[in-house]
Amino acid sequence: MRLASALAAPASPRRGWRTFVVLWATQSCSLVGTQVTFFALNIWLAQGLYPDPAQKKALALALSANGFAYALPTVTGALLGGVAADRHDRRRIMQLANFANAVVAFAIVALLASGRMTLPLLLPLTALYALCGAFHASSFDTSYAMLVPRERLPRANGMMQSVWALSALLAPGIAAGLVGVFGTHARAAGPGAPAALGRGAALAVVVDAATFVIAGLVLTRLTLPRVERAPQTESARPGLAADLREGWAFVFAHRPLLMLLGAFALANLVFASLGVFQPLLVKFRYATDAAAHGFSFEAALAWLATVGAAGGVAGGVIVSAWGGLERRRVYGVLAPMAISAAMLIGVGLARALFVAAGALAMAEGMIPFVNAHSLAIWQARTPLALQGRVFAVRRLIAQFTFPLGTLLAGSLAASLDPGVALAVLGVALALGAGGLALHPAMRHIEPESA
Repeated sequence: MRLASALAAPASPRRGWRTFVVLWATQSCSLVGTQVTFFALNIWLAQGLYPDPAQKKALALALSANGFAYALPTVTGALLGGVAADRHDRRRIMQLANFANAVVAFAIVALLASGRMTLPLLLPLTALYALCGAFHASSFDTSYAMLVPRERLPRANGMMQSVWALSALLAPGIAAGLVGVFGTHARAAGPGAPAALGRGAALAVVVDAATFVIAGLVLTRLTLPRVERAPQTESARPGLAADLREGWAFVFAHRPLLMLLGAFALANLVFASLGVFQPLLVKFRYATDAAAHGFSFEAALAWLATVGAAGGVAGGVIVSAWGGLERRRVYGVLAPMAISAAMLIGVGLARALFVAAGALAMAEGMIPFVNAHSLAIWQARTPLALQGRVFAVRRLIAQFTFPLGTLLAGSLAASLDPGVALAVLGVALALGAGGLALHPAMRHIEPESA
């Protein structure tokens, strides 16, 4: 191991917090655009490509396949992205990733608007989109730790969680509204529905492309500090495999952190299923209640997602204002995770749209607490010069179940009631988080100074 080769990180720059706020505000625009894109594509799949209720199995598999196409590169690309973040200019990586994602988004726009988009074309574009995002996330996650003083990291993490939730809050309404510009009068039964919904979805994805361009341009005006690695001769410079081994060595040398990652792996397996289950629940389980309240499919799906995201925004705002736990942060991870799991059981078993939305809001409201405290633990334990590699391994272990979750959800939903399947997954997560909270190793997960 060469863990000692990582140099100590420089002190936070004098205007580090100000730079972080600018970075946070501008890069967050692309998060909204990404959510708009995927919500619009789900509408297009459910109402444009597979509108017939008899196509439930095909729709479930299509949603699952698109989710898998996004999740797999996100997880595997994080390894390369983490090494790149430690080896190269993180600002430049984020900038290039933003512009590359803009190109992919414009390609999706062209295919949707022309009526030539098919599932086999969508899947590789989704995968490329996700790969660019993985490189961006690896550099973004490790950049603001260089800007923000350690004592303010929980607040910064809370702000990051808030904007994730805010993007989920804004995106459904934006996407449904833009899709509806062309699709309102071309319902699923109409012969012109697929083309109309395709043009509407294309209009929504244009928003995504624009946000990536804006985010990339703003980065040209920002300066981020660099973390230098220990001086090495050309012959002694470590290769990709050696860099990755350093990240793995650090994680496996800290058993409590590895155990915590197991809980996140289970949580991601469960939450990955929502991307598949949610449209199916709205289309089949909540359909009668939604129709009784005058909701179309698009409106009901947008409303459910918006209310859920509102809970996430509220949770993020509370964490940002509070700053999180200063000690025993692991309980700020596991207790909210168990609560979130219990609420997902309610989402799965509910028959009324409003009841499901309330439970989903509570479930998503816990996520900022979970992630902010987890990030604070990892940022406190990991040297800055190693964070790209370590966080890449962390992301791989925690998220490798995400693509598996999308496949599992598609398989379950094709043959079982998606609500019951979601409830069973929620029970498993609640038991896992609760059991880990009682494990003695969790008392030693944080550094003594934390």
